[in-house]
Amino acid sequence: MILFPSLALSEPVTIPYGVMQGDALTVRLPSNPTTGFDWETVRIPAFLEQRGEQEFVPDTKVPGMVGVGGVTIWRFQVIGAGNDMLGFVYRRPWETVPPVERVKYRLTAMP
Repeated sequence: MILFPSLALSEPVTIPYGVMQGDALTVRLPSNPTTGFDWETVRIPAFLEQRGEQEFVPDTKVPGMVGVGGVTIWRFQVIGAGNDMLGFVYRRPWETVPPVERVKYRLTAMP
């Protein structure tokens, strides 16, 4: 399994990764859906298959505390070969302004 690092960046970022067919990938991005912001996938390469739904895991909190951040997690399986971007944006779905964060992983998948 390959675990992509958690990122908290205000500038767009593109990170290159080499993967192999059959690899399991996990992407974890810091988030706080209580603010209305959420991560969305905007590009999934044809050689990746998403496994399950995205999942939010809150940080440890004091009992009764609300508004706690955490991480949003996606799981993928490499099912082929190719070179493409896996992209995410962090935004409020109802707003028409640009996302506040963008993350792109440049993936090269080998057979």
